[in-house]
Amino acid sequence: MNIDYISIPTLRVFIEVYETMNMSQSAKNLSMTQPGVSQHIKSLEGLLQISLFDRINKKVLPTEQAHWLYRECRQILENLEKALGEVSAKKNTLKGTLHIGMPIEFGNNRLLPIIADWLKLHPEVSIQINYDHAARQSQLLLNGGLDFAITDSFNFPKQIATKNLSSERLILCCSNEYATQHGLSENAKFKKADELDFIAYLEGSPVITSWFKYHLNKNFHKQPKAQLMDVQGVLRLTLAGVGISVLPLHVIERSDNKSRLMLFKGSKEHMINELNLAYLNARKLGPVASSLFEFLTKNI
Repeated sequence: MNIDYISIPTLRVFIEVYETMNMSQSAKNLSMTQPGVSQHIKSLEGLLQISLFDRINKKVLPTEQAHWLYRECRQILENLEKALGEVSAKKNTLKGTLHIGMPIEFGNNRLLPIIADWLKLHPEVSIQINYDHAARQSQLLLNGGLDFAITDSFNFPKQIATKNLSSERLILCCSNEYATQHGLSENAKFKKADELDFIAYLEGSPVITSWFKYHLNKNFHKQPKAQLMDVQGVLRLTLAGVGISVLPLHVIERSDNKSRLMLFKGSKEHMINELNLAYLNARKLGPVASSLFEFLTKNI
């Protein structure tokens, strides 16, 4: 049978030459030499004992037999490629439980919809999510408790690698009521910051401290009026007039009460919080973790 002597590479060369009608271009597209392409075509013509191309002024024009063979071969190779892909997909179906970490607000608003789409594609995968801040996520990564984490900007130890995923703009704000009570405008320079109240997200108020350093080149040492590890909680206390806080712009814009907030302009463009994918350098991501890792990177 002729099929016993015809290779798939030869059929691929035939299809390429048919579509380009140019031996040199076909060789370039297939990363082959032109003599190599010509040899495949001569071999196929010799086996079938027909002429597939007419050579006219350095051009190759398909014969009637070539037209028919092209249609059949292309369909057969496409079906074969599809079948091989389906078999491979079934063999490599993702299974297992994935452990990842993420910040609450960014995770719920931006990441969970993407993760939900990914989970629907992989019915045999389950996921466990740890909500926490970067410092604790770092420890969990080092201890093997997480496959990877999506974290805020943080000085990670050298064992942890990061890849930027997204970013969010951070805004210093307070309620209009609080601003009126303390004579604050959106252009406030906070010369008497010690007389004001602040609401912190983390111990030591690192986000507020960074805002003051970034915009006003001032050190911030004020003990916060309240500290809580929940962005929505910080927003509620801010709206209630407890004090001044730093919130992601996307949280403010999602709030039904954003008109009740005064947003301080600062001295330049908004301060940015980088959101990173963090993972152990020495730990190779498994197929499940790699799949979600890539899906997040492409769809965020």
